[in-house]
Amino acid sequence: MRVSTSQLQQLAIFTTVFTGGGIGTMYYLQQKTFTQSDYHRLALLKLEECPIAMESLGGHL
Repeated sequence: MRVSTSQLQQLAIFTTVFTGGGIGTMYYLQQKTFTQSDYHRLALLKLEECPIAMESLGGHL
């Protein structure tokens, strides 16, 4: 069975877009979960307690 080049190109584009969307979604969800975690909150509290570190990082965004 032969498959045309244009069909293979369409499949490659679809696969790339679908995979990229999935990776982007997973990254977003992981970042969202991390920023809600206790580790993130504790790190921010410790950072806010140290004015030298805050100054060197540029403060809040």
